[in-house]
Amino acid sequence: MTLRTSLTKQSILFAALAVCGLHLLLIQGTSATLTFADALTFSLLMTSLAFIFFLGMNLLGKFLGRFLPKFLRAGATRWNLFLVFSAWFVLVTVVSLRPFWPGFPSHVVAVVAAVVGAALLVRVCLARPFSQRILSGESKCFPMVGLFLLIPAFWAPMAKENREAVDVTTITPDDRPDHRIVFIGVDGATFDVLDPLIAAGRLPNFEKIIKGGARAVLQSDPAVNQPMANSASKGMRTPVIWETIYTGHHPKEHRVWDFMSTRIAGMEINLPFRLPLPRIFYRLGLFEFDTTYSTDGQEKRFWEFYEDFGWETMVLGMVDTWPAFQVGGATIVSDRTHRNDRFLCYPESLDREIGWFYTRFPEFAAREGLVFNPDYRAHFNPEEQAEEFQEQHAIYENMRAIKERAMNGKEYPEYARQYMGYEFVADYKEKFSENDPQFWENHLVRNQCSEISRDIFYFESAIQLLNERKKNGAAYPKLTTFYYQTTDTVQHWFWKYFQPEAFSNVDAQSVARCRDIIPKTYEMVDAWLGEILEHVDENTTIVMCSDHGAGAWTEQEDFGLVQAVTSLIGGQADHTDYSGNHRTNGILVVNGPGIKAGAQIEDCSIYDVAPLVLHLSGLPTSEAMVGSVPEALFTEDFQGEHPIRSIKDYGKRHLPKEASQLTEIINSNDDGEIFQRLKELGYI
Repeated sequence: MTLRTSLTKQSILFAALAVCGLHLLLIQGTSATLTFADALTFSLLMTSLAFIFFLGMNLLGKFLGRFLPKFLRAGATRWNLFLVFSAWFVLVTVVSLRPFWPGFPSHVVAVVAAVVGAALLVRVCLARPFSQRILSGESKCFPMVGLFLLIPAFWAPMAKENREAVDVTTITPDDRPDHRIVFIGVDGATFDVLDPLIAAGRLPNFEKIIKGGARAVLQSDPAVNQPMANSASKGMRTPVIWETIYTGHHPKEHRVWDFMSTRIAGMEINLPFRLPLPRIFYRLGLFEFDTTYSTDGQEKRFWEFYEDFGWETMVLGMVDTWPAFQVGGATIVSDRTHRNDRFLCYPESLDREIGWFYTRFPEFAAREGLVFNPDYRAHFNPEEQAEEFQEQHAIYENMRAIKERAMNGKEYPEYARQYMGYEFVADYKEKFSENDPQFWENHLVRNQCSEISRDIFYFESAIQLLNERKKNGAAYPKLTTFYYQTTDTVQHWFWKYFQPEAFSNVDAQSVARCRDIIPKTYEMVDAWLGEILEHVDENTTIVMCSDHGAGAWTEQEDFGLVQAVTSLIGGQADHTDYSGNHRTNGILVVNGPGIKAGAQIEDCSIYDVAPLVLHLSGLPTSEAMVGSVPEALFTEDFQGEHPIRSIKDYGKRHLPKEASQLTEIINSNDDGEIFQRLKELGYI
């Protein structure tokens, strides 16, 4: 066999072997592929990429081999196998130790041990001539490649757990006819910020809810596909954690692993995370990224259980509820009602009533002397009236920039002054250079004002809908959910001003101007809680939680050393545009009838929230869920009257036909805006 043929065969063989192992780990850890066809397609694509890598490495190794000392001149087979085993072992080690950080000595030792283990396994595998011939590509190369491609393809459908659902018609709900639940999601909220502000008397409504109920630290769960401690989330990404809170299931079961999924040509089902493939493949149309949709999750969300019992719910701005679709008697205001053009709410009549596409986009356009008709698709035939149609469509496609310019000159200065105590300079890009701290202050304030506009919209929409019910004498829904995200975005952008001692070289005047922005954001949400409490009576249980906590980006052990090395190679360890990061310590607060007032119980888990909501709703929990009901929250009398019940399984989520069809026709014009926002927050 010629040298060229030998290196080519080895490159193909080890590419297939490496991808086989990694693909199996992805199937086991994330349910990345579910069908034979999708798994085979994915393996073929990744093996093609890996082949290019191994061939390049082998050619480089052959060239450099002549310059290496004799004891390092191991054959290509040995080095290829060592590379494959090291990749597997190190990956498993890093994921197992998540959040992983090279500043932790124990983590470094574990990685070194993994590499040593890989080297020992190579020695064992190459001890026999038969295995040497196969691994060198001399014997049965292409049958082995075929085997490595087929193993994950057969394993993917076999790895899916077959679950039998209990017939819900056999379930008798606990008798609590007048009881209802108010669920409040406060993204990134932490007792580390709440407690000092409550002690200072700045958060009267948080204080009322917390002291009148029971509290616990809610431990989050870093995801296996985001294992690094220095990522902008420490593996606790918003869509993943909230989907886990909604369902009580592990991400492997609900299959939401990121802000986006990867649509690969030839695959029926998206990969449930962003796969960092080379951009050339994107340009060739081999893959695209989709943001996470309401239809992506594979497990029932807790408000969807209510449909089976004819109960009414109101879901307001919760993460990944777009596109909106009918769920029994639910009123849904999706998390893109302020951005997109359709499928904003259910019932659909709310689109025109509150959706920004109809209510605010024409106003934003008018501020720039433009006329935008939200009904342009119906009014103008794209073929017969192409010019008019394209003019309107161009305004819509540019609406993000139009909206930012419009609000930058009017609403943002007002929001900054009222909710942040900051005098925002709308034309800061012209007045300050990027070396001036005030440039970055205003840049971050503008970003936060955009988030505030989102939360104000959902708060006002919620209060409008609740006030209408109150005015008309209509009963409140059995479950009402609220969600506010500014408490998370503010910590990402302003933590270095809130805790400047954790950072180096934070401008003192910037600290004086911005130190109170995080507390004032909590005060803003506290004021909103006060208005929500006006719609709460003695028969209402409040469940308030966050998906994670917050802290300084720099809090990793030995950050100073990492910072020095990063600076030495020309990088940047401190960030000008984000300085806060996630911690695992979120919050859980429960207040209502049967809840121990003033109790502080042991830490709970994000997996416990869905079972808790089911139990409070009078429904049995599911044994298929990971978590359980935190019994310590309840008084003895309540536990006696309402014992915790469970069933084997409610079964997988089954979307109505019209919901399944939405993902085939949606055209999300705001994906670009979402990607830009994620970059500014440090997520991508």
